[in-house]
Amino acid sequence: MNEISCEVIQDLIPLCASGTAGRATVKMVQEHMKTCDDCRARYELAMGGRRPPHARRWFFAPPRE
Repeated sequence: MNEISCEVIQDLIPLCASGTAGRATVKMVQEHMKTCDDCRARYELAMGGRRPPHARRWFFAPPRE
């Protein structure tokens, strides 16, 4: 898989956090955030500063079909 830039991931984070992103997009963002502290921090900001219960597990609103 081609590596997606942080800029693209950060553009997608609000869609994932709001539940409007598709399943493939959510999976791509989740995979990227496993290794990117900056994007994880941006996700936390998008979620209003709430942290998920597990440090390495990131939760998104369920994707809409």
